[in-house]
Amino acid sequence: MKRILISTLIVLLSFVLAPSVLAAQNVSSRGYGMGGAYTAVVNDASVLYWNPGALARSGSFGGMLDLGFDLNFEENYELLDDFDNYASEAAQYFIDEDYNLAESYLSDGIALYEEDVSSQINALATLNLGRMGVGFIINEDRELIKLGEGEKEINSFSRIEVVLGLGSDVMELPFGNLSFGTNLKGVAANSFRTALKDVEGIDDNTDLTDFFYEEEYFAYGYAVDAGLLYQLNRVSVGINGRNIVSDLNWDLESDEGWTISQEEPRDTLAQTVAVGTAIRLPLSTILAFDLEIPEEGDNIYRLGAEKNIFRNSLSFRAGAYQQGGDEANRIYTAGFGMNLAVGSLNIAADSEDYGTLTAVFKF
Repeated sequence: MKRILISTLIVLLSFVLAPSVLAAQNVSSRGYGMGGAYTAVVNDASVLYWNPGALARSGSFGGMLDLGFDLNFEENYELLDDFDNYASEAAQYFIDEDYNLAESYLSDGIALYEEDVSSQINALATLNLGRMGVGFIINEDRELIKLGEGEKEINSFSRIEVVLGLGSDVMELPFGNLSFGTNLKGVAANSFRTALKDVEGIDDNTDLTDFFYEEEYFAYGYAVDAGLLYQLNRVSVGINGRNIVSDLNWDLESDEGWTISQEEPRDTLAQTVAVGTAIRLPLSTILAFDLEIPEEGDNIYRLGAEKNIFRNSLSFRAGAYQQGGDEANRIYTAGFGMNLAVGSLNIAADSEDYGTLTAVFKF
């Protein structure tokens, strides 16, 4: 009982000390199927993302391939590409002084799909070599949003991270084990933005910037993650800080005067601190809870569960996460896994039509 109370105090203290940060993306079907409540659960090659503090306890050798995407990704991506093409054609015909076609493409772009549209894709490949891990993470987010009447823009942000992680057992405590891990990441990022604004007629008195702007930035830099994992019998507590230190150097890409510089992107990556706890119950069941405290916006709460059956050959997962106290922001998740001698195959999806596929290998 005393040990459980100590574990609970550590969890509560972690919540109090966690700094304000931005929430991050989700990868790994097992973790996302549990609603992202995975900081204190992770024990596979996805430790490089979820918690490098678990590197020392994630097994000798292993690997993972993961792909996450919107289930209507293809349809939404085509809509986003259509808008981008309409904007480019409108600007090009204006430069060529074909004002009728410029106006036609501008109208088509403004009229394209009245609702906001977004697409997201995440990919992860990692290799775990004892207490060291290597891998890369790819993320792309695109969205078409209506700024006002007769005004739309498309925003795109993509990032590639090459990750090297190292983990170590810190100490064997009388009431549990504590391990620490850190990631060093090389980062390449791209930020792209195109906007159209409706105007009444296009002629030689119109300026290109009256209805069109485009900007693109490229960046290279680095970031550092750090994590802790504390284990006491059936209770685990994890803390993961993503991008606790980072630096990005942005360059503006100009294309024959088309680019109009807006506010430059931030020169650091959005940070995320996740604090989680997990309890391993009898009958091969895990319950987990995570808390994320964003730099801007409300807290994010994550709850998940996993149940293994048939001698742990099959896994069923469920979870939910919510930002703030509004239940309208709640997203439900579910997942399934087949556990084999050489690894596992996993799938997960949520109530907002996002899904992930993951293959885990053990050597």
